[in-house]
Amino acid sequence: MPPVIIRPAASPDLLEIGALWYEKVILLQQLDARFTPRPDAQSRFIQVATNWLDAPDTMIFVAIRDEQVGGFTVVHIQPGWPGLLPEQQGVVTQLVVDAHGQPGGIGRLLLDTVREWLTGQGIRQIIVHVPQRFAIEQAFWRASGAADWMDILWLTL
Repeated sequence: MPPVIIRPAASPDLLEIGALWYEKVILLQQLDARFTPRPDAQSRFIQVATNWLDAPDTMIFVAIRDEQVGGFTVVHIQPGWPGLLPEQQGVVTQLVVDAHGQPGGIGRLLLDTVREWLTGQGIRQIIVHVPQRFAIEQAFWRASGAADWMDILWLTL
């Protein structure tokens, strides 16, 4: 099996990242109809991700195998809750692995890279956005040491 290289994303990666992200959104929509992608969802994601490439508080890492993006993660540094420690925390909003690719620990390699980057920034806490109906992702994060902290509730007006 070819090696996996984890590196910061670059502009040429964004089309593949956008395609992987959109595939996950479609799956999420099938599991939970509240997730409704816009007709231009993929291009809008790529547009926002383009801005993240230059943001000092955000990193996108890609996993490359056979010169293809086999997964990616997006991590932001944000302020902690006012008056509480830690003052800053890492937030993983995306960790996506190509479901059609070869197995081989891409998710773990991406998480290890996120941990290393955040530690280098002095961050010691990670918050993760994981849809409740994504059992495999839930299991991955729990196996990585994540625990329930707070429920996010959805209210439609």
